[in-house]
Amino acid sequence: MMWRRSLILSGTATKSKGAGEVWGERHGHQVTTNLATVSLIPFATLVDLAARWRPVTDAETVVAESLLADASTIIRAEAPNIDARIEGDRVLGAVARLVVCAMVRRAMSTPAGIPEAATQVSKMMGPFSASMTLSDRNLYLTKPERKRLGIRPRATTIDTLGRWNP
Repeated sequence: MMWRRSLILSGTATKSKGAGEVWGERHGHQVTTNLATVSLIPFATLVDLAARWRPVTDAETVVAESLLADASTIIRAEAPNIDARIEGDRVLGAVARLVVCAMVRRAMSTPAGIPEAATQVSKMMGPFSASMTLSDRNLYLTKPERKRLGIRPRATTIDTLGRWNP
């Protein structure tokens, strides 16, 4: 997937050519572009996030928008054909919106005053104690989310004898 820029010239938008289009034209290939499949619009918005979690404060808006875009990019990297599949399946679009919001909620659900690198928190007061393990604050897809999006697990092999195979 390639980023594209649009130039605004006296009120009309003109689309610039991507590297693949330039290469295709130079080598005699007919190049067709469907901007719907190239678009990198996030699958969810701040309104979707607020409906599924909580309203985002003004201070969190920029971070939340970036995380929504990043989560959508991660899904597109894991399932490269997801945009085309969503065009034909409204339910899959709703699932992608749900998954993006869940990914962002996990990344933003850190209690205030806890350092970014902390993985566990313990508090003690007299004979009482409480401890909490924090989830990974990075964006990631869980196994059920992968299954909902139709992303199949990849098969891998591990050589336990230590042989190097290029």
